[in-house]
Amino acid sequence: MPDPSWLLVYGNLYDGLFQDLFNRVESELRRDCRTFHIGVATEAANTYSSLRCYNYLRGCGATIHTHLLGATDNIGGMLFLAGHHRRVFTYSIFGFVDGWSSSNINADEREIRELANSSAESTRLMARVLANSSKLDIAGAEAQIRSQRGIDATSMYEYGIATEVSDDPFPAGDNQPFWIIHSEDS
Repeated sequence: MPDPSWLLVYGNLYDGLFQDLFNRVESELRRDCRTFHIGVATEAANTYSSLRCYNYLRGCGATIHTHLLGATDNIGGMLFLAGHHRRVFTYSIFGFVDGWSSSNINADEREIRELANSSAESTRLMARVLANSSKLDIAGAEAQIRSQRGIDATSMYEYGIATEVSDDPFPAGDNQPFWIIHSEDS
């Protein structure tokens, strides 16, 4: 069995970045790699691209270890939440945003209603992923998302968002080369 594969994913998590991640993981799976360590440093994200990442990584048949390297939000954080083991650096932050806060308010009434419905749907999807990957229930996950507040590494561990908090974002002795997956949009 090959050594674990190490990936560093940073930038804005949109379709192009997801496709690059998918291609790399598929390539490594073909060489029979079954353990992945993924460093996560995502900023902005598309809800549906993030959901595709989460579903793909959870269902690809490999053991996924994710490492949060700084800050992410609940949309980009779906990539982090895909890990079976989720390590956060001591000074990491997991931010929470709902779709409405970043919506374009220069819209007519029909567009505002569509944005509100889309935002509510995105928040429900994100809450389901968060509840599935933590100790929060759906209502608690939705409340956390709507709070618009970030949480620190200790709180991530308490909520079950992280399975480990460490001063070292990567396991000692695992100094493997990384495949870099980067968004040109960042």
